[in-house]
Order: sequence, then C-alpha cells, then structure tokens
Amino acid sequence: MSSKPILYEMDITPGSRAIKMVARLIGLELELVTIDLFAGEHMSESFVKMNPQHTVPTLNDNGNIIWESSVICTYLIDKFAKNDALYPKDLYERAKCNQRLHFSDAILYQRVRNCSMIYYLGGTEIPEKDIKSLYEAYDLMEAFLANHTHLVGDQLTVADLCCIGLVGSSHEIYAPITADKYPKLFNWFERMKRLPFFDEMEAPFVLKYKNVLHSLKEANSKK
Repeated sequence: MSSKPILYEMDITPGSRAIKMVARLIGLELELVTIDLFAGEHMSESFVKMNPQHTVPTLNDNGNIIWESSVICTYLIDKFAKNDALYPKDLYERAKCNQRLHFSDAILYQRVRNCSMIYYLGGTEIPEKDIKSLYEAYDLMEAFLANHTHLVGDQLTVADLCCIGLVGSSHEIYAPITADKYPKLFNWFERMKRLPFFDEMEAPFVLKYKNVLHSLKEANSKK
C-alpha cells in the first residue's frame, strides 16, 4: 500500500502553507516533516541528496521527489483532486493559471524575499526601491483582477493559494494594501481572508514570521 506523501516544510514559508491549503481543499492527508532552516537542517547530507537545491518545501511522493511549491501544488491537484476546479484542464484557463503561478514565483516571491534578506544580511531598514517594487507587483495584481474576483476568473484556483501567503506577508510587514489605491486587490485579499481555514493555516504564521524579522532587526541594530 502506498504511504502518504511526505512534505518537508517550515510553517513560516508561504510555499509550505500554500501546499497545505491545497491538500486541505482536495482532501489529501500529508505527512509533515519540519525542516528548521535556521538550524541548517536543509543543508544536511540526507536532505541535499534528496534535493540538491536544498529548498523548502520539498515533497516525497513514494520516492518521487519534487520541489518548488507551485510545482508541488499543481502535481498534487493533478494526481489527487477529484476535479479540476483548482487547476483547470482547459488549455487556455490552465495557461492563465500557469502565468499567475510564474508571476508568484518570479516576481512576487523574489520581491518579498529581497526585503526579508535585508534583515538576514544584517540590515535594519528596507530600501525604498524594494518597497516600491512590491507596490509595482500590486499594480500588476490589480490589473489581473480588473474584471474578475480571483486571479484566474471568478473562482478560487491554485494561483490564489500560492499568492496569498506572499501578499499577506508583504502587506503585514512591508507594504500595506489600501482600499483606495488598490480596490480590486484589497477586495481579493479580504475575500481570501474569509476562507474557512485562513485563520488556522495562514494568518498566525505571517505574524510568526513578522516576529522573526523583528527580532533580527533588533539584533542587527545592536551590532
């Protein structure tokens, strides 16, 4: 009998949370293994052998090893979901979904990461150019949402789930979203916060990460 897929994760990483939200929605039980990035567990010999890029999250589905959160999400939906609601099979709708996922990985994630790395590298203030880059990402999302309630059409997809943790972190820590400047994005964010599992699986860990960064900033300021 096949065992449950194993997810190597850390709860403060938005990608790990996106995967767990997808699993919740498709009724899939995962075995969760916490990898402590701060303790360097992702650099252990066994983990690097499994994932040479030593990134978290990583999935082990009965020996099939996959990393990159958006890839893991779409893999799990294709394999385990009972329908294609979260990741449409229609080629055009799937292409739009993939575009939003690429946006999440290549633009949104990278820009949030750039801000966080300031603290990890010993800084105490985020440069204005990095804050501006987050607002430019919001501009794009506002355009994506111009005629729809969600990032791909008018129903929840994997694209929304992969973006919400990043947007939530950016909003809470770096670049607040206001209804007057970003009405579509603000409404999307409020809509996502009403998901039945949001307060359990998303909101507490954004605050947890905010506290981690605050501690880093405090420590850096004393050097």
